[in-house]
Amino acid sequence: FDPQTNQWSNDIAPTSSFRTSVGVAVLDGCLFAVGGQDGISCLNLVQKVNIYDPSVQRWFRVALMGTKRLGVAVAVLDGYLYAIGGSDRQSPLSTVERYDPKANKWLSVASMNTRRKHLGCTVYNGYIYHP
Repeated sequence: FDPQTNQWSNDIAPTSSFRTSVGVAVLDGCLFAVGGQDGISCLNLVQKVNIYDPSVQRWFRVALMGTKRLGVAVAVLDGYLYAIGGSDRQSPLSTVERYDPKANKWLSVASMNTRRKHLGCTVYNGYIYHP
């Protein structure tokens, strides 16, 4: 969306697969699409992560998360991408994973105190907050 023209554009290349309930965030100028579920049948959860690099106008895959998640919150803090909560389809999750783009690896970090899915989050003053 371009707020100057009040227009949506189709300038981004399409992803290689359709997904719903995906988490998104921007890290190092690239758009990350995290987790979700198959957008055609909505039966299969995915643990894949794709990034869109606007400098080459292409999508790329990076390392898989340790957990399949739909309705995941995503935040960027101190050069890392965090996948927070979500659902394994059966129940909400409290687990959190951190992606290191330099190592292309996910690491489990401290879980939330409560299980949450389809949550929002934000970063403020060096902390990640969720309602």
